[in-house]
Amino acid sequence: MSARRFPYHAPAVGAGERPERETADALLLRAGEVLLERRPDDARVAPGLWDSPGGHLEPGETPAQALARELAEELGITVTAAEPFAILDEREEPGARLRRHHVFVVRAWSGEARSLEGRRIAWLGLGKALALEGLHPLCGWCLEELVLSRG
Repeated sequence: MSARRFPYHAPAVGAGERPERETADALLLRAGEVLLERRPDDARVAPGLWDSPGGHLEPGETPAQALARELAEELGITVTAAEPFAILDEREEPGARLRRHHVFVVRAWSGEARSLEGRRIAWLGLGKALALEGLHPLCGWCLEELVLSRG
């Protein structure tokens, strides 16, 4: 991959600035495909974009605990193997709030992934996922990194 479609540049963070919210996000992988979900058109952040499943950490939760909870709530699966992949800070509009995303690669789970919240989901090959119009930029960056790390 010669040119990066999804360049990522960490925001300039002031000394001691803490993120307003944190998320746990999953790159669910099976047989060379990744599971993506389409965010609702009326979502406050990133409306209508394709993204990795996951959600916000609740008070007192670790990122791994939030990941397990969110995937059970959204997709009806129980994570059995997840590896930390990246921690990314992002300024999200509206309001330029600082958010921290804990991204995990999930290769094993029990149950069949299905949308329990009415979102459209799709299993896509990594190449097709990266070419997808409307792919959330941070998700795209993670997928590019995943492809690059595989050599």
